[in-house]
Amino acid sequence: MLVQTKDMSGTQEAQDHTIVEAPSLADLVDAWSIDSAGREQPDWTRLRAFLDYLANHLELAAAAIEVTPPGSGSPFIDNLLAGIAEKIADDTGLSRPAWTEEVAPLDQPWEGLGTPRIRAANAAAAPPQFVARQILIPTESLWRPAA
Repeated sequence: MLVQTKDMSGTQEAQDHTIVEAPSLADLVDAWSIDSAGREQPDWTRLRAFLDYLANHLELAAAAIEVTPPGSGSPFIDNLLAGIAEKIADDTGLSRPAWTEEVAPLDQPWEGLGTPRIRAANAAAAPPQFVARQILIPTESLWRPAA
């Protein structure tokens, strides 16, 4: 939206005041499906798109993680969203959203498929926020490496 403004001298200029709405992590509660083996699989593309956008708009981080997601029906997805919110908060110096404390960690680890060596490497590269929730996937599965 273009807005006409006047400075102290009375000079008018047009300024672009585009209002940017923060994406919400809560909107990703349905970003998953069940694969042919009956295993819950995140929609990696939607999750990465959300995180890529936030990486370029850090000023929106607080608004993006503040809304409590409704239950997804999957303890894994609920933990994944909580872990993402916690990592965003920790990385940006924000307080963790209170709703993340209400999501109990998984009873058993969730990890990608692979050989024991690959699974061990993935667990070692998992962010601490995920490890605390028993999600053993490397940071780079969702976040791009820092340039």
